[in-house]
Amino acid sequence: MAAFEWMELQTLTSDIEVARSRLAAARADRDHRRMRALEHEIAAAERRRARLLSVLTDDLADAGQPPQPLNPNPDTPAGADADPPPDVNTDAPPAADHDAAGAPDLASPEGGNIVWEQLTPGDLERAEQELARRREEMLARHAAELKSLDDDRDRITNLEQAIAEFMRNFSPASSAGEIVQLGDEREMRALGRG
Repeated sequence: MAAFEWMELQTLTSDIEVARSRLAAARADRDHRRMRALEHEIAAAERRRARLLSVLTDDLADAGQPPQPLNPNPDTPAGADADPPPDVNTDAPPAADHDAAGAPDLASPEGGNIVWEQLTPGDLERAEQELARRREEMLARHAAELKSLDDDRDRITNLEQAIAEFMRNFSPASSAGEIVQLGDEREMRALGRG
């Protein structure tokens, strides 16, 4: 059953990645209806993937639990310190730390070794592809934002030109003598009072 669950996890992850690339294309096209549908599809797939991961980590945690030792001496309470059986290696490092959910703590040295020993060149290739995909999405978003800002700037420039044209066409003509600068007016008042 575990092999099927791992295959299903891989399929879900692949489906999510395909849906995300389709979502990026929908965002580039500004197709809001398709974007909403893909976002719902991705959210549902991520919820299924989270449930599946929970099941898998629970199975892994259960598989990693050591069997409970039998208590051959009824006078010794269960769980009391007793000599380990002769076949148990007491010099071996402790089992990988687990968090509250039972998943290995990847920050611990033991958990990290487990992950690094399982990484393959294909995993690294997929990580590089994911980064490349994210980079393309980000560049597409930035290009769309820059285009929007350029469009806004063009609209403002056109508005400024229209206002200037309106002022030239419909403002009353005035001679240079009629316009009094505030600085000049203040000087005249100061001279008149002085």
